[in-house]
Amino acid sequence: MTERQKRFCEEYLVDLCAARAARRAGYAESTALSSAPTWINPEHPSRPELRREIDRLLAERAKQTRVSANGVVRELTRIAFDGQDEAAEEGAAPARPKGSADVRTQDRLRALELLGKHLGIFTEHLAVEQAQPVIVDEFEGPGESEGPAEAEVADETEGGGGDE
Repeated sequence: MTERQKRFCEEYLVDLCAARAARRAGYAESTALSSAPTWINPEHPSRPELRREIDRLLAERAKQTRVSANGVVRELTRIAFDGQDEAAEEGAAPARPKGSADVRTQDRLRALELLGKHLGIFTEHLAVEQAQPVIVDEFEGPGESEGPAEAEVADETEGGGGDE
């Protein structure tokens, strides 16, 4: 792996954006926009050695910080639902463990929103339905009441129609 590729992997950890990481690592703008995202695509990376290095660095960072995706989801779940069942059963505010902060409704809503996004419950894309287009072969505008077919029929009925 080249020094620039190593730098790309390290820069990727900053914001998890391949294009920005490629720019910061010194790649050309065109490469950053078109190629870098394909290098580390989790399903079919074009440069699997870069994907492996990034996965290794992410695991190392998670170990050092003691933060994992499961841990974040667990904490969001605790904030969102902390004491809800107890309060509903007893009809009173639940006792909080020592040292825990009071969780506000705003905090609960935000935790629920983040959990919903994580689980794919909420979509941020607007579904647009489009009616099937109607194709018109001939157009009758003002003053064009007779189309070509109607003009031929009119000529034949007026006696000017050809085989006489």
